[in-house]
Amino acid sequence: MALMQLTVDMADGTEHVVAVSNPDRVRWDMFAVKNKYPAMAEIPFIGLTYLAWAALVRTGKYGKSFDEFSMVDCTDVTHDDDDDADSEATPDPTR
Repeated sequence: MALMQLTVDMADGTEHVVAVSNPDRVRWDMFAVKNKYPAMAEIPFIGLTYLAWAALVRTGKYGKSFDEFSMVDCTDVTHDDDDDADSEATPDPTR
């Protein structure tokens, strides 16, 4: 099984590509339970942003709090499957 790849755009203009692994998912589960959040499917933007933050922290690419990351430093998070969904929705007219 391939790891989920996230592309993270930061307010300072940098871009990071990180692989989400099990420790990041476990960290999300613990955070969600502690904060009484619903399933990730119901809050996908918070969930995806949290996974990006957890992966960046785990890899040493970011060192601030999740609040700072989500509200100030992170301007966008995209999932590697986002492009696949777009390509399926818009067929290539040359094919």
